[in-house]
Amino acid sequence: MMAYETEIQIGYYIILISMAIWYKLGGHPEGTYRILRTPYFAQYILLEDGSITRKVFKWSRIVTSSPPHFMTKDGMFYIDKSNSAKSKGRPAWFYHVNNAIPIPINMKPIVIDSKTVKRGYRTEIARRLHSIAEPRIKFGSLMWLLILIVILFSAYYAYQFLK
Repeated sequence: MMAYETEIQIGYYIILISMAIWYKLGGHPEGTYRILRTPYFAQYILLEDGSITRKVFKWSRIVTSSPPHFMTKDGMFYIDKSNSAKSKGRPAWFYHVNNAIPIPINMKPIVIDSKTVKRGYRTEIARRLHSIAEPRIKFGSLMWLLILIVILFSAYYAYQFLK
């Protein structure tokens, strides 16, 4: 009778350990996909209250026609391979609720050296470029006529006083 109970306990521990491994791998369906080496991907949906839901689908659900997308009970979602994240080594895409286009997450920030910006603002070229936007005084034909008259009067009076 004793051997029978130990066999049951050993079987119980084997099932318990295998269930713990399966849950550690992600449970259903992710754990099953990982054990069976089925290709899969993850979908993260950002809800209005700020929480995130995660769903896992087989890779075969992706329709590769133009544009590539997959269908769920929530709707149709587009994928962008250049904008995918990684979740447990598999591709993942982030979406807002009721938005079929993935959130851009692989945007590389533009890095500008602060010393270069400082040197750029202290150069003469930057001052000139800033002055381009300032309105300039335009000399019209009336202004040129006034300048000509002033020159003629000054020449006449200069001649009169030198006599």
